Amino acid sequence: MTKNLNALFTTDKLMSLGAHMGSKYWDTTQSNAYLGFRDKSAIINLEVTRSQLIRSFNFLKLVHRSGGRLLFVNTSPMYEELVKETAERLGHSYLNGRWIGGLLTNWSQVSRSIKGFREFRSKYEKLMDSREITMSKYVQYKKVFTGLQTLENLPDVLVVLNGESLRSCIVEANAKQIPVVGFACGEIVSAHSKTRRAFLDYPVLSNTQSLDYMTYSLNSLVYTLEN
Repeated sequence: MTKNLNALFTTDKLMSLGAHMGSKYWDTTQSNAYLGFRDKSAIINLEVTRSQLIRSFNFLKLVHRSGGRLLFVNTSPMYEELVKETAERLGHSYLNGRWIGGLLTNWSQVSRSIKGFREFRSKYEKLMDSREITMSKYVQYKKVFTGLQTLENLPDVLVVLNGESLRSCIVEANAKQIPVVGFACGEIVSAHSKTRRAFLDYPVLSNTQSLDYMTYSLNSLVYTLEN
């Protein structure tokens, strides 16, 4: 398992994808993960990134193979289609856009909303499409709940693509003791939401603004979990 990942994630490959470009808001607790700075932005040590990717992907493969449920979470419009394709190919759930407050900590209520959407869609979507009926509220719910329809229970693991912008999500996962695999380019371990600490169990320090890098990483995740 690790042998394949070693071949997928060489430092030369990560460098060519721009994974080394960090944030101006770098994590002071992870000084060993940076080589220096360029225009006030941190330069990430790709040996650290490589090690974190291998550790995280090995963990995700174990969860996937044992039948565990992953929830991919993303706030960036740039990655919406990538996240959707990755989750659907692997048979897992996803959430694009704004985090739903209480999704994890108030699961009983949120799950009823997901079930209600699923039932409404199965009964009326074909009819609405055939008659070209558009309901703005339904369109809004569709964007939020479509990727969550297969989530029958709380996920076993969260995979977040932009850790810095998903602190409240990570705090909820921490409260429910759900492990979090998180891509982030700064403040990856000890972020705070109000007075609560947000902790990534499996951080991947890297350039989350590089479409090439994130595409390669998620495609590599699919390959790893399917083989």
